[in-house]
Amino acid sequence: MTERAGQVLVGTVMGDSLLESGCEFCGACIDVCPVGALTETAYKWERPARVEQSVCAECPVGCTMTYEVNHWERVVRAVPELNAPSNMGQACFKGKFGFEYVNDKRRIRKPLVRRDGELQEASWDEAIAAAAEGLAQRKGSAFALMANPRNTNEELYAAQKFARVAMGSNAVDVASNDRPGIVEGLQDTFGYFAGTMTTWELADSAAVMVVSANLTEEQNVVGVPIKRAVRAGTQQLIVIDSREVELTRYASLWLRPYPGTDPVLLGGLLRCIVDSGLADMEFVNERAEGWDELVACLAPFTLEAVAAETGVPAEQIEQAARIYAGSGPAALLFGGDSSIGGTRRTLSRMVAALAVATGNVGKHGAGVLPLYQGANAQGGFDMGTWAASLPGHHLLDEADARERFGALWGVPVPDERNPGNRSLFARAREGGIKAMVMLGDHVHYEDGTLGDVMGALDALEFLVATSAFPSEITERAHVVFPAEVWAEKTGTYTNIERRVQPLRKVAKNKRIDSRSDLEVLCAVAGAMGAQGFSWNGPAQALDEIAQVVPEYAGISWERLLRERLDIVTTPSDEPQPTQVMYTGNVLTGLQWPVGVSDDGELFVDRFRHGKARLQPVAWHSRPEVDPQFPLMLAHGRVLLEPGRKPNVTVVGKRNRIEREERFVLNPADAAAARLGEGDAASVTTADGAERRGVVVLSDAVPAGVVSLTTLFGELAAEVDSSDRPDPMNHIARLNAAPARIAPV
Repeated sequence: MTERAGQVLVGTVMGDSLLESGCEFCGACIDVCPVGALTETAYKWERPARVEQSVCAECPVGCTMTYEVNHWERVVRAVPELNAPSNMGQACFKGKFGFEYVNDKRRIRKPLVRRDGELQEASWDEAIAAAAEGLAQRKGSAFALMANPRNTNEELYAAQKFARVAMGSNAVDVASNDRPGIVEGLQDTFGYFAGTMTTWELADSAAVMVVSANLTEEQNVVGVPIKRAVRAGTQQLIVIDSREVELTRYASLWLRPYPGTDPVLLGGLLRCIVDSGLADMEFVNERAEGWDELVACLAPFTLEAVAAETGVPAEQIEQAARIYAGSGPAALLFGGDSSIGGTRRTLSRMVAALAVATGNVGKHGAGVLPLYQGANAQGGFDMGTWAASLPGHHLLDEADARERFGALWGVPVPDERNPGNRSLFARAREGGIKAMVMLGDHVHYEDGTLGDVMGALDALEFLVATSAFPSEITERAHVVFPAEVWAEKTGTYTNIERRVQPLRKVAKNKRIDSRSDLEVLCAVAGAMGAQGFSWNGPAQALDEIAQVVPEYAGISWERLLRERLDIVTTPSDEPQPTQVMYTGNVLTGLQWPVGVSDDGELFVDRFRHGKARLQPVAWHSRPEVDPQFPLMLAHGRVLLEPGRKPNVTVVGKRNRIEREERFVLNPADAAAARLGEGDAASVTTADGAERRGVVVLSDAVPAGVVSLTTLFGELAAEVDSSDRPDPMNHIARLNAAPARIAPV
């Protein structure tokens, strides 16, 4: 509330527009307003006929939400559940406003089969028969399946089982899993492709280190307890990132390494901890093996060598080591955004080693969290829906695991390992993969992360796609199944803190003849004569998961509906916030392994294999520089830049931010490019994108890096003006990119 000329108004602190104010567009102001003065623009006057509680499908935090549904089965509002353990009443811009695609009229309404070169409507039986016939001719290593991070656990389990049992192929992955290395090192050391702690215990961490992660946009709610603790003065925050992201504004210490040198920097931190006598040797000796071999590998990681390689001053490395090792319970969160392919496994091994070396695992407020993308990315790792593992965090290389699953499924499990989802599309372009099943759409199919995906699909002999909306993928498919969106499904998601949560049907568009990916896979497998796909719904599929995945033992659909908090609310005649009105029976989900820890931490008493298996680590030098693009663009986004007021213009009926960009350069790089302070310049990246702005000189930026910081409001305006039915699913990451700069 602001007072202007004797009037009390609802607005931002300085009276600016939301785009100028530093707003995160989380919608919390709407949720806490007790009188309805603040409302969403869309469906402003709609009143709900009923409300349904389910889980958001936009990121791995797994926020519990209450959805308002009107008489026409349209979802009109999303309200974060005030007492849910995953989000505690918080939500982000994606979860609060990203559900509109559920109501979009551009849905694929019926199955499509390509006849005489054109996609034509068909019955479900015809489409299933066509898919089964085409796939049956291309089994084995010629087949691949690409799942989606919005798939439920039951769909992901069925997807990998379909690939291995029905098609005889290990070529299966999830579209968001472009950087599996950030969890492979955790599995090497701890035994699981997973983090070890919960989101909200971060509020009790004395120190938090965040490595190459853009929390504000990708796992927003995870940042809330960190920001609160920093503001309260109870936590020191270390941010390691070549970009300027929102969390750097809260950091006690911001280290800016050259992109791709994160593993070397963490190795330097670990070496410093060892050399300074800060390691918790009692914990190491009792709970770990391989310590001496690990320490021997750290010989090259001297402060001087690490500082030279990363561009981070030695004194900052020492300071970060002392904060992390000497403050009390410490957490380490990492995304690997600026890491280079092939180094992320080393990065996650370093993360695990730092946690073990300082005793920061298995206790409250301490642990590690990998910050991957995708609502059910953790479920993909748990279900073995990728090329390197089988369900239950068993490596594909384990012969006894392959034999055990082969006996359970009644067919031998193939032992051919595929390098990852990017390689699948490369193999398709080369003709090695001839048929593919693709479940849904994803930004990685269009932003270059997985290479030339459309070129790969053009080279296929047969493509089956499930999709809610027409896309470049469905245009190339031979069979298209209309897919249910997340709000129409029943099943489970597993969030970033290993919490298995029930996904309940919120609404159903009766004009769309759609089915879930679980139903589609089971129907096609049945038509092909494959056994083991006769589940009568996701509850039975979850029962099988609980039998074959030890971590899910004791989890059933019935139990998930019983696990809840019964919140007693006091009736009142006074207006109340919507969140208070809706809170009641809050489904909490179950954290795996069930019953091991009341606080949600893993490895309180022992690691999966008894002791932590510390792994040798290698020095990864800077990636080679392309002479055509000798610099690395470190593009970050923040909510607000004090002192730089943007211009807000109106285009049509929408606001848009316009301002002069600043390219921050090390003076040495500016001199090499013949640029000075305030000079106009253009930056071009290897993908052909170009930006224009002015040069700012700073010694804080490592040599070889161009730093560009834009505003979150620009992203909000871009999403708002998008004509895509599902724009939140098409937001590209801010990865470091090779670039060149030139005078204008």
